[in-house]
Amino acid sequence: MMKATTICAVSALLFLAAGTTCAAAAAAAASESRVQQAETLVHEFANGQFAAAEADFTTTMKQKLPPSRLKQVWHQLTTQFGPYQGTGKTEKRSRDGYTVVLVTTHFKQRDLRAKVVTNDAGQVAGLFFRP
Repeated sequence: MMKATTICAVSALLFLAAGTTCAAAAAAAASESRVQQAETLVHEFANGQFAAAEADFTTTMKQKLPPSRLKQVWHQLTTQFGPYQGTGKTEKRSRDGYTVVLVTTHFKQRDLRAKVVTNDAGQVAGLFFRP
């Protein structure tokens, strides 16, 4: 009887540990997908694919930054900082229920950091370019 109880207890612990490991793996995958999402957004933006760039925007973001406005913003950036030359390193942070991904963007005259903020549903809730 003691042996069966011990086996059940060990099995329960292994089950809980596996659940924790699976949850951690899922969280890591979601985190990595947010980084890829941010990098893709910057590349779409840079390639003039403004409708594709706004596909994951929240309703508010779509209202404030429709494709026509995104095009204007990109034109302002390239006019002020020169032609876009690619991306560099990325950083990811979590803050107040949001994931913030910083993507270094290289322009001829200056590097900027694209700040892509996503909510728990994976929607883009903020987009900023800063030095």
